[in-house]
Parts: sequence; structure tokens; C-alpha cells
Amino acid sequence: MTPDQINALVKQYVTEALQAGEEDRASRVVSADEQEAISLVYADCLAEAQGAITAHDLRKVSPTADELLQAHGLTLDKASEEYRRLCLELLKAQQHVFKIEMERWEGDYLNGHAPVLIHPTPQETSKANSGSRLGDSGEHSKPFSEVSRLYFAEHTRAPKTDRQIKRGFDRFLASIGGDRPIGTISKADCRGFKESLLRQSLRPGTAALSGLPALSAASVNKFLFNLSHFFAWSVGQGFCEVNPV
Repeated sequence: MTPDQINALVKQYVTEALQAGEEDRASRVVSADEQEAISLVYADCLAEAQGAITAHDLRKVSPTADELLQAHGLTLDKASEEYRRLCLELLKAQQHVFKIEMERWEGDYLNGHAPVLIHPTPQETSKANSGSRLGDSGEHSKPFSEVSRLYFAEHTRAPKTDRQIKRGFDRFLASIGGDRPIGTISKADCRGFKESLLRQSLRPGTAALSGLPALSAASVNKFLFNLSHFFAWSVGQGFCEVNPV
């Protein structure tokens, strides 16, 4: 197995793990005590992953590696260098997952963490350096508005909640200049949206002049959470390749 193949497997693991977290948060409301307990669990997991990397202890991550390989119909000799590299890359990725999940359960979506934080492959680096976002596949993807209609059709919520989420999506589309193919929406677009929300949150006087009410920090977090959940779902459904939020 080549380093690029290992990298691709680990990236898929991270994407799916974070998507599962988004789905979980969207499906229930937890109390402050439960939030604290969840944060403590992730803090323990993070410390355990760090210790395993330092000690090169692959025992606890080995079952995850085996499940990942099995899911893709692959096999590796556990004594091989490729298997050890896969396990070590998974441990590194788990550090990112645990830290991001701990922050997101606390409502923190403002730190700029991307869903996939491991090193890109050389091909991806070349694509990024060329200035392309997702190439032709992005340009020919479905419009954001069409994908969002499918998203709301699949997720059953209270009408009031749907209206709130749709208002956030409308704000996002206004921020990026209107409806666009979902695959062309970049991290820069999402960062611009976040910054526009923060300006409205931090400068209520300016917001009032624009005719919009000032936003609370909780509202800013909610806008970003809902948008990230939508993109995580879209990745899982194959409408786009990455979650840019």
C-alpha cells in the first residue's frame, strides 16, 4: 500500500468521524452536565492518543485500522511497515478528531478547524497551488439551493427550526454572492461568511446601521454549526468532495 493510499484511507476516516459527530449533535439536545461529561471523555481520549504516539503503542488503534481496511476490502500484514504507518497516521488523525469534537460539543466553531487536518497528498497540493478549488466536478455539481432542498426533505425537524436554519443558509448565499454549484464553495467563502457574522456580533452599532440586529456569539456558533452539518451531509451524499466550513 502506497503512502497516498494510506493517506486517503485516513482522510476518509476523519471525514466520516466528524460527520458522525455532526449528525449526533443535530439529533439531540444535551444538558450542561452532559456537555461537561462529553468534554472530559474527549480530553481523556486525546491524552491517550498522545501517549500512544509517544510510546509508538499501536494496540488500541489497531482495531480501528483493521475495520478501515476491511471496509475497503484491503488486507495488510500486521508486521509490515505499511500497517504500522497506517496505525500511526490514524493516531495522529484521532488527535485532531478528539480535539475538534471536544470543541464542537462546547459550541466552538470559531477556531477555523477544517474537518480533515492531515497532510494532503502531492496531487492535492498541486491542485491547491494551481488555484483550482474542485476542478470541473465542482463547476458541474448541483446548486446549493437544490441540495439544501434535499437536505431539508431528509431531516425531520420542527418547522420553526427549519425556518431558522433556512434563514442562516440565506445569509450564507447572500455572503457568497448568491446561489452557486455546491462544489465550487470554498473555505475562503466560508471564512468570509464567518467574518461577516463576527462583524455583526462584535459591532452592533454598525449592524444597526445596516438594518440588521446585532448577533450574539451563540447565534454565530449556531449559523456555523448548521452550515457545517449541511456540508457534512452533502459530502456523505456525494454532492461535494469536502466540507469547507
